[in-house]
Amino acid sequence: MPWGDLIYGTKYQLRNIGIGVDTEFPGEAGNSKRRLTVRDPRGFKCQIENCDHLEEGIFSATIRFPGRDQPQPEFEAFAPGVRRLENIWSDDYVGTAEALAAAGLISLDQLPGQPGMRKTIVTVLPDGSVPTGPSKTKGPGVNDPGAKRIMRASKATYLVSVLVESHERARRHEAHAQSRCDWEERMRAMPQPARLDSHLPNLAIRKARSIPACRTVGNVFYLPGA
Repeated sequence: MPWGDLIYGTKYQLRNIGIGVDTEFPGEAGNSKRRLTVRDPRGFKCQIENCDHLEEGIFSATIRFPGRDQPQPEFEAFAPGVRRLENIWSDDYVGTAEALAAAGLISLDQLPGQPGMRKTIVTVLPDGSVPTGPSKTKGPGVNDPGAKRIMRASKATYLVSVLVESHERARRHEAHAQSRCDWEERMRAMPQPARLDSHLPNLAIRKARSIPACRTVGNVFYLPGA
């Protein structure tokens, strides 16, 4: 992957390439967790996770190389006490109820839990009305540009998501895709760590020891039976 290695295999197969050699795997006796973090033979952090939903006895090993995180959008100041995040489908605003109301994003009587409002998520239609049907996400206008969804972000703050126009969604989606491509190109140009299986004996010795060989696509290793 652009960010590192992703490996699927049995405990035996992963241990044969040096992952989790000295520990019980998630879900086994002595380790009730679904995931644990170890070090791979190169010294990188490796998260092992139970993947019984794919096939019984299969685990994934996720190894993220340092300095390869994809840049993520961040909240920026929008109004006093309110921060804004631009997503593909919506503009998200976070702040206290009073700050959001002062910025014209909500009215205090629209907050979740207020009389006549739902307890967790309140949908406000573009015309300012609140749908009265049984669903929070279905019905006329709930997915139209300008529709809002109000929910708690923390004990003291709320999140308000405002849906944007379709042409703006398309523009943001294109910009996001281009940013992803640029990032992947930069990652490919970076020096690559030694392959995880480079410490294994040569193929003849590996066969003699009955150690399964790895099939690879890029930096993703697929072990036999995985």
